[in-house]
Amino acid sequence: MKGLRKIISKLIITGLLCANGAMASQAEVASKKIRVPQNAKERKDLKPANDGSRNVKDIIGSSVNKAESLKSKPQNTTFSENLLISQKSEDSSLRDQLRIKPLNRQGLSDDSQANYPTLNFATPSGFGANWGDFFVTASASTAGKLRDVVDGSIVTGFGFGNSSETIGIEVDYNLGSIRRFAQNGSFDIKAHRIIYSEGTNIVSASVGWNAFAQYGNEGVIPSSVYGVVTSYSLLQADNSINKMPISFSVGVGGGVFRQGSASTGVFAGVGVQVAPQLSFGGGWSGVGLNLGVSYVPIPSIPLTIGLTGADLTDSSPGGTVLLLNVSYGFNFLPK
Repeated sequence: MKGLRKIISKLIITGLLCANGAMASQAEVASKKIRVPQNAKERKDLKPANDGSRNVKDIIGSSVNKAESLKSKPQNTTFSENLLISQKSEDSSLRDQLRIKPLNRQGLSDDSQANYPTLNFATPSGFGANWGDFFVTASASTAGKLRDVVDGSIVTGFGFGNSSETIGIEVDYNLGSIRRFAQNGSFDIKAHRIIYSEGTNIVSASVGWNAFAQYGNEGVIPSSVYGVVTSYSLLQADNSINKMPISFSVGVGGGVFRQGSASTGVFAGVGVQVAPQLSFGGGWSGVGLNLGVSYVPIPSIPLTIGLTGADLTDSSPGGTVLLLNVSYGFNFLPK
């Protein structure tokens, strides 16, 4: 187990160093963005951007956000279901944390802003990481019903394949606790595919398996299989300042996405970019109501800060918590 902890620690440190190096060089890459064509002709040529911009798990990923409804969990566990739900939505969000870069009328990239806030705050995303995409999200959570101290976790993920042409595959590692570093963790995987693209609308679907493998003895996370469809549209496609992207997600899943003894649960969410660097959103995680805000401090750097109130209905074992997420993502493929 000590050897495993050392390996995991080295992997996380290596991922963070790579992210810092990318920021220092000010590489103009963004967390997996998908370019949205503005007409049918451009749609036929839809391909991943060769400048390294694709979708990241917003994501947002991400949540953030794994909806958590644990049947049984030790009282000293450092796994908070609310923390994991919000984190996967932010990533997707990043988790699963959703970033899509629109095109202008000529079908050229709108480079006035390289990075955008996440539109995902309560559910997994139908979009995901493709080959070359890498992201890391650090989250902190206030105390809840299952623990009386502030703690946090870290999610790192990368992608394979191509969701525009075939299938994209995203693999994530979740470090369960920062206070008890590397003593518990889990792994997620999902397959995603763009299923529709017309004008300023694009739709992607994914099937995922959260916590398909885990280690540690500080609380067992229910293995959770889910399916989700996410749409992305531009409300103001002709606005040069803010095209006002809006995203909707709806899906079903078991494990942490269900309440009580139910075999499955339904989750749904919505997010809208109200300003070039700011977005708001929320939704039902399957066990509770989430509301959040996402902000990109510097448009040229793929760094996103998110604040989410998870389980505002106080209906999960973990109870209502406040989550702070900091996400960084990039694509390491050459331009």
